[in-house]
Amino acid sequence: MKSIIVLLSLVSFAFLLVAESKLLYKGVSESCLEWGPGTVPGKVDNEYFRPNTESILYMKNKGMNTIRLPFLWERLQPTLGGSFDATYQGYIDSVVNYATGLGMFVIIDPHNYMRY
Repeated sequence: MKSIIVLLSLVSFAFLLVAESKLLYKGVSESCLEWGPGTVPGKVDNEYFRPNTESILYMKNKGMNTIRLPFLWERLQPTLGGSFDATYQGYIDSVVNYATGLGMFVIIDPHNYMRY
């Protein structure tokens, strides 16, 4: 009976390894830029935060190859139909450039919460 349990455990573990090796995208959410939707435009490092390169590199080193980058649309475009806020767009660009420079994928995830 013991050998059957060990054999089933090994087979289950082998299936897990095979299943994991077929995952193309493995990653996490770098949630920060969309925080504080009630405080628009908000203050960086107070109501919302910029993802830091250390956390992205940490995840890359742990085998992740994808990050989800949510951001608040109202901060990117403070006036409907208006120009993008260059500073806020710079935060998004810097994360995308850093992560893709490491060979990672970035899922850009705009949040609006039905404000416009």
